[in-house]
Amino acid sequence: MTLVPMAASPVEADPDPAVADMLLAARLQGSTPLRALRRERQLTTIDLARRSGISHDEIIALENGADFSAVQLYALSAALDVPSSTLAT
Repeated sequence: MTLVPMAASPVEADPDPAVADMLLAARLQGSTPLRALRRERQLTTIDLARRSGISHDEIIALENGADFSAVQLYALSAALDVPSSTLAT
């Protein structure tokens, strides 16, 4: 049996250096990665709720520092097209 490596999913691909720089700047200004990415993509919290299936109230709580569940982390990273590790830091 030959094992063939699977391609990385776009959600788990290596982060873009420009995104990493933007997130670092946001953290230094006291913002969360979720809020910074949402704003960078010019999405409202309602837009992100619709894209991710996560409630608006949950997104607000997460942007204010609440802990992510695994489901929230995956749904939001897919909606924002970033690796889940980008939001988890």
